[in-house]
Amino acid sequence: IVTQIDEYGETSITSQSLQNVETSIEVADQNLIEIGSEVAIELPDESTTKGTVSKIGSIAVIPQSNQNADPYLDVSISVDRDTSLHKWTGAPVTVSVTKELAKNVLAAPITSLLALLGGGYALEVLGPVETILVPVETGVYADGWVEILDSNLKVGTQIVTPVK
Repeated sequence: IVTQIDEYGETSITSQSLQNVETSIEVADQNLIEIGSEVAIELPDESTTKGTVSKIGSIAVIPQSNQNADPYLDVSISVDRDTSLHKWTGAPVTVSVTKELAKNVLAAPITSLLALLGGGYALEVLGPVETILVPVETGVYADGWVEILDSNLKVGTQIVTPVK
């Protein structure tokens, strides 16, 4: 807890959590975070708090127990502004990082993308008589959805999606 008095005699009190989350990230995914990246931390009771990446290991760790496991880097995350998390010390948590956020975009299920022979992707669009392939450029993807960029498709266009 830090107490500060400004030049007008106003007092401000701030607190900082000394709690950290220790986790890891596969070396192949290290471009998703950097020191200072904001993350969401889901606690065992399903509540969330925020954190900031404070340290990323510089030496890859190769798991010895599982020879098929990918090398990883150790990551330390400082818990932001929450000093009441001591009850979760040692508990497993889930850390999520968002690299990009897309809002109000045209999106399609990832499973509806078709790889084109010459490269790129297309969507199979339902027409009045038959289906046609419409090449599309993709953007951000998450949770089974992909952003569709630079296409002539409109909201509500019916596309073919595989059934599970």
